[in-house]
Amino acid sequence: MKQLFKIFMAALLIFAGCGNINQAEPITVAAEPAQVQCVLEVGESSTHNASISRRMRRTSEASREAAVIVRSMDGMVRGSGTYFTLNGHHIVVTAAHVIQGNPLSYIMTEGGEMTVAVTSYVMSEGEEDLAILLLAEQIESRTPMELEILTDYSSLVGETLVYTGYPGHHDRMTIFGQVAGVERGHVIMNSYAWPGSSGSAVFDARGRLVGIVKAIDVNRSPWGPQLTEDIVWLYPMQSIDLSKVTKFLDVYEILMEEQSQ
Repeated sequence: MKQLFKIFMAALLIFAGCGNINQAEPITVAAEPAQVQCVLEVGESSTHNASISRRMRRTSEASREAAVIVRSMDGMVRGSGTYFTLNGHHIVVTAAHVIQGNPLSYIMTEGGEMTVAVTSYVMSEGEEDLAILLLAEQIESRTPMELEILTDYSSLVGETLVYTGYPGHHDRMTIFGQVAGVERGHVIMNSYAWPGSSGSAVFDARGRLVGIVKAIDVNRSPWGPQLTEDIVWLYPMQSIDLSKVTKFLDVYEILMEEQSQ
């Protein structure tokens, strides 16, 4: 039945146009991932800062418990994603360039749990880079976060953010950073990322989704392009209409239920 479901959904999604997505260009590098240590500095003498620290710790733990691996069906592409619930739907949020236009993806954990997810909502035109996947079944070893988006970026510069992903050869890494600016509509974070981090959800201290890890900076020099892994580009989530996303999820949920009967 699961195999029939996979074949049916793949054909349906390709017919609907979801299998022909203009994906963003992924970062490909051959260098060994760098060692990184991330420290959240908090003024212990300040009650306000201590409160932020407690909130950030809770958020970082929640992001860690919701982090998953997103892998293509052929096993050739691997990125990161985050497990959420949205109006009763169990979903994974990732970057569009991670799924590369595929209608189906494997959602995995480093502990070996695996399920299938259906590409249900994609934004990949121009510099857009967002994919929302509907899970065929819940991930028992992970705890989903409730999806809440930060919609106001006016005071975001200087704020500490956190994400959990799978950079390079590493398993789950929880990484902090600070917002350096907003450029070309993207949030720029002084942090760390590497291929494999793409698709990770990035949160503020209150657990609100700020953006999705999209790329690291590439600078030109006389010796050729230089990857700058501590300047991280986030695809912004502030304008995403969750009511619209929910409508798409409702339709795909019905189709999945019909096929499971």
